[in-house]
Amino acid sequence: FVRCLIPNECKKSGMLEAGLVMNQLTCNGVLEGIRICRKGFPNRIQHPDFKFRYKILAPEEAKSNEDPKMAADAILKKIVGQKRLVEDNFRVGVTKVFFKAGILAHMEDLRDETLSAIMIGIQSNVRWYIGMIQKKKRKQQMDARKTINKNVKSWCKLRTWEWFILLGKTKPLIAQAKEGAKLDILKAKVAEVKGVLA
Repeated sequence: FVRCLIPNECKKSGMLEAGLVMNQLTCNGVLEGIRICRKGFPNRIQHPDFKFRYKILAPEEAKSNEDPKMAADAILKKIVGQKRLVEDNFRVGVTKVFFKAGILAHMEDLRDETLSAIMIGIQSNVRWYIGMIQKKKRKQQMDARKTINKNVKSWCKLRTWEWFILLGKTKPLIAQAKEGAKLDILKAKVAEVKGVLA
């Protein structure tokens, strides 16, 4: 409601005569127009737009019917059934859904609540997954520490034991004996290949 209003009779800036302004609003019918709008259904939204925007409030109902009008009606019935909206605050028309003043803002609030609940659920699942990965990593580190600690303790005990010292001195000799056996096998193979080629 855009109207030209005279704020005061003195024609001074920053000064407002409330009685004069109220009289102008009353005479112009602005207040009556506002009163009529509040009694009626001033806000409206087309069925496809309503379905697209508010299907998050009742996803199963939005999918239930391809017809946007039927889907919008089903979404609104679900919201009324959840006692989040009163049936007197809206009407489903042939091409549009009509809302009383302030109800569309309430629908936006419901949509924002639902979106934030979904986002919180996603965030909590991601945090749980990251926590499980970190827990697994910490367990692997703990197991590795235990294994290293056990091996170091065993080595500290065994390094002064005479049999272990003897084993440490004979191990290289065992490896040399095995290398000799491997060399004999390779020599046999070379002789076999020479016999085939000759």
